[in-house]
Amino acid sequence: MAGEDDRPGPERADGAGPADGARAADEALRVVARAVPDRVAVDVTGGQSPERTTYAELDALVGRLAQALVDELGPAPRPVAVRLQGPLAICVVTLGLERAGMPVVPVDPTAPLERVETILADVDAPILLSDVPGDAEAVSRRVEDPLAFAAGPHPGACSSPAPAPDALAAVMFTSGSTGVPKGIVVTQAQRQAFARWVARFWRLPDGARVGMLSAGTVGFYEAVVRGVVMCGGTLHAYPVRRLGLGGLVPWLLAERIQAVPMVPTLLRALVPALPPGLVLADLKAVVLGAEAPTWEDVRMLRTVLPPDATVYNMYGTTETGTVAGLAVPGDEPLGEGRLPAGRAIDGCRIEIVDEDGAPLPAGERGEVTVVTAFGGTGYWNRPEQTRTVWRRRPDGTVACRTGDAGTLGADGVLQCHGRMDSVVKISGNRVDLGEIETALQQLDGVAAAAAVGRPDEAGTVRLEAFVAPTGSTPLVPHVLRSRLARRLPAYMLSDTVVVLPELPRLPGGKVDRRGLPERSAARMLEQPATAASTELEAALVAIWQDVLGLREVGVDDDFFDLGGDSLRAARAFSLMKQRLGYDRPISLLIEAPTVAGLADVLRSGVQGWEPLVPVRVGGGRPPLFLVHGGGGNVLFARRLAAGLPDDQPVYAFQAPTLHGGASDEQTLEELAARYVAEARRCFPDGPYLLFGYSLGGVIAYEMAVQLQQAGAAVRLLAMGDSDAPAGAPPAAAVPLARRAADRLGELRALPPAQRLRRVARLTGNQARNVPVALRMRSLQRQWREQLDAVVDGSPVDVEFRTAWSMQESGRLAAAYRPARRFAGSILMVRAADSSYRDPEQAWAPFVTGQVRVASVDGRHENLLQGARIDEVARLLAAELESAGAVRG
Repeated sequence: MAGEDDRPGPERADGAGPADGARAADEALRVVARAVPDRVAVDVTGGQSPERTTYAELDALVGRLAQALVDELGPAPRPVAVRLQGPLAICVVTLGLERAGMPVVPVDPTAPLERVETILADVDAPILLSDVPGDAEAVSRRVEDPLAFAAGPHPGACSSPAPAPDALAAVMFTSGSTGVPKGIVVTQAQRQAFARWVARFWRLPDGARVGMLSAGTVGFYEAVVRGVVMCGGTLHAYPVRRLGLGGLVPWLLAERIQAVPMVPTLLRALVPALPPGLVLADLKAVVLGAEAPTWEDVRMLRTVLPPDATVYNMYGTTETGTVAGLAVPGDEPLGEGRLPAGRAIDGCRIEIVDEDGAPLPAGERGEVTVVTAFGGTGYWNRPEQTRTVWRRRPDGTVACRTGDAGTLGADGVLQCHGRMDSVVKISGNRVDLGEIETALQQLDGVAAAAAVGRPDEAGTVRLEAFVAPTGSTPLVPHVLRSRLARRLPAYMLSDTVVVLPELPRLPGGKVDRRGLPERSAARMLEQPATAASTELEAALVAIWQDVLGLREVGVDDDFFDLGGDSLRAARAFSLMKQRLGYDRPISLLIEAPTVAGLADVLRSGVQGWEPLVPVRVGGGRPPLFLVHGGGGNVLFARRLAAGLPDDQPVYAFQAPTLHGGASDEQTLEELAARYVAEARRCFPDGPYLLFGYSLGGVIAYEMAVQLQQAGAAVRLLAMGDSDAPAGAPPAAAVPLARRAADRLGELRALPPAQRLRRVARLTGNQARNVPVALRMRSLQRQWREQLDAVVDGSPVDVEFRTAWSMQESGRLAAAYRPARRFAGSILMVRAADSSYRDPEQAWAPFVTGQVRVASVDGRHENLLQGARIDEVARLLAAELESAGAVRG
């Protein structure tokens, strides 16, 4: 197959030939730092300062960290645990441990603390290098921020001896069927061989610009770091989970990224949303990994890549590391189905064996076995399990059975066919289904549990869990999933939890996994799906099937019960406009979460653009008013309301900008006044209960001030991770609304080119991406059309509305200066990983009472997602009870 020939390795920056040896990456770092000290080594988009780090600076940081570790732990190699999120920290620690000769123990930054403690105890790590907020207070062992640790008083250059090829390089932990994570031993030879192969196989030129779309403590990112340094390149980091897909393509073009690793799931979401005809001219290499890609993925990528670009596939397991690769040049004929895994990397041999371990001839299906001279020696402290997977052969090589099914062609190309056991790959992570089952069975009321991984319509593997109760006490699926989130990392959480009277069994007593119902059947065990009765219902069913990845959707099925979330809802309503011509806000799903209900609303002609959305109208309590964040939508309100008392009415405010046009309110004070009028129309006499998320907390604050000025009682003012306004309120009330700049009026008066440049400077979560987008010829036209539409009074297309809403929200927030203080206290529900200022200090000047803070695990952007929103609801429910609000 094309692209599989032997290629020369990348030249080092000093022209001394390919980087090699036990410290290939560290040697290359020293060479590049001397030859081109000012070359940028790490460039982090949207990160904290410093955003750019040169090779000289990186080399100095690496040296100081290595020396600090040797000073603290002694010269003898000791395992060092690392739990990192920041790209620069990953680079410094990866290379610093290599220079110090210390083995690394990566720990997932999303893992619960119980799992973290288990891993640290297993390897007896003397220190944890972590940039995860809260670890220093929560983890029992010593925790050091790596960049701060490296900046300490540790002069001198580390000069530890190079480790032997069979020395311990890493212990990589994965899930275990007993419910306890197990570590895989990685040797120095294995790690260095992979780094050399990455640099050679990707054909990275000297000074290559390589993108990293996410960061985390996993072995693959460390290999990318080594490969980039070995060619003297620049690692450009774009945290896609935090910044979103909206700015990804502008970033790729602006930074002229030449190579980027990407999971197939990401490209399947990215490429179809790009403008027709857009070509990423500099991108010459896309590396697919972590999940099983298809030829259709390659076909899709070719629509946006230049003709001379190459798509790579990389295959490996946690036990073996990456062991095979495939290169598909731009002129390679395309196939069908699953993309081959490719040929074995240097130093590896792949065999296909039968149940007895005997090699099978070419073309026959069996278990993939990897034979290497540098393979891992087994599981950490688990000799019995090691003997079931690894076998040392008389010639000194090690054979590792992967548990993957595959065939090997006569040309040596490996084709994988999935798993042979209970382990599945989820978002690039190896997940043992037995660990999920063990965690479920430890929950109160669960008698038995089973977990399966099944592909949806798009080919993405989804986790499904099934439980049977111990008695007559009912089990609630979303409660079980919330409790499971406290025990397992996010990637191990099942998409669905289905309660069955009992699990199907085989004659021998084992769970009959084939007898477990499919997703479409498991949803409606007690009631069959109701078929569509009209053309509109049938069209909506088709959209939901596409978005949710289900074969069967009934018109009475709840969108959220089927696994729907805000991202899938946005996609569904975008398709609804494209296919059916209905332009409606996704908040309609709150009052009409079924196909039948939504079809009725659409047929009625209701537009749904009112700012106040009824979430739950029944109950004898004063209503709780929820206020949207910067993105404007309030789809979170339904899940939040479900965690409040049954008799608690709930209403939510959605941003007027979601209508697609310019808002009539030019200041935050005016927007709050509109919301106050709506709240008083709904509930004239008070008392009032307010909760705002992010920017919504600031809006709720201004609403509370205006309500008090009008003589109304505000019994609750709560916020979800809201940063305080920029300035303290003046002593006397000042009509700041009149003095606030009318930015939209300024824009209307400008010529189109200046108007476009001005909107790029608007404050907001998306503003950092807009200037880059404006440099893209293909997107410049679209942004100009959208901005002109707003200025001229026409609606913005649905795909641009969240970005526009965030721009407008940022504009309002930047100009807001409170005119008076709130007479009372604030409850701040803070995200534990929030980057905002200390709320007690930041908000103190704005209130006469206290600022009480309750912390919830997670980041700002996912505070109202998953199990975290249930915790927010619990805190609000307790606050509502203590408020003691009654009508009148």
